Amino acid sequence: LLSTAAGQQNLTFDPSTIDLTIRSQWCQAEFSTCRTLCSGTTNVNDCLATTLEFDCLCTTNNSAPGLQYYTQTMPTFICEEEYQKCISEATNNAGAQAACAATEKAECGHLDPANFTAVAASPS
Repeated sequence: LLSTAAGQQNLTFDPSTIDLTIRSQWCQAEFSTCRTLCSGTTNVNDCLATTLEFDCLCTTNNSAPGLQYYTQTMPTFICEEEYQKCISEATNNAGAQAACAATEKAECGHLDPANFTAVAASPS
């Protein structure tokens, strides 16, 4: 079962507005970040460039990592696109652009997956 990033963030994002080459690059980054956040072992790591649906489940506990907190993930790519759209729609309106920036800061991922350190499993 693949997830849609737009659905997770309640956005009205249309993947077809992004060039397929860019969507493919996003999927490649999503795939790589999923693998990184799962310490290299995934049960599921899928992404469809046509729809931007994705799924990432780590082998450990068959759990999903917090993709929304990291750059180079589908939730963040889409969030950043929505931010750019918000800014362009708020041309000549400093207050609205400030609101766009506050939303971006609060809702888009800013952690670098390259700095991710896995938590060591505790002995049972």
